[in-house]
Amino acid sequence: MKRRTPPTNLSTDDLRDENYGSELGRLFFDSPDFNFKPTINHLKKIDRLNIESHSIDAPADQSSIWHIRFEYHGFHFFVDTNHHGATSLFFVTEVNCPNDILLDLLKIFGQIGSLTWQQA
Repeated sequence: MKRRTPPTNLSTDDLRDENYGSELGRLFFDSPDFNFKPTINHLKKIDRLNIESHSIDAPADQSSIWHIRFEYHGFHFFVDTNHHGATSLFFVTEVNCPNDILLDLLKIFGQIGSLTWQQA
């Protein structure tokens, strides 16, 4: 069942905890994809969020594929959006990052667009 909720109503019960190893870290959330330009423009305005790298690829007749790496409150994040599932995957490199930081970050993304996910 898919759930949609305002990001302010998210709790630690809504976070995923899947370890993808040292390069990606912990997958903690997935949501329908976000549009690249509004996302990158919004993230540039957030205090204590430093964009490290980003890229976009838009194959013909398909929605764009993009990713962004950034640091937020001393933790390193990777958000990857693909056209296959139209999904944005949220990773944190440090698997022991406090859940409060993850929820704060999801609130930032919730200011850009809706957060919808598969309920466990």
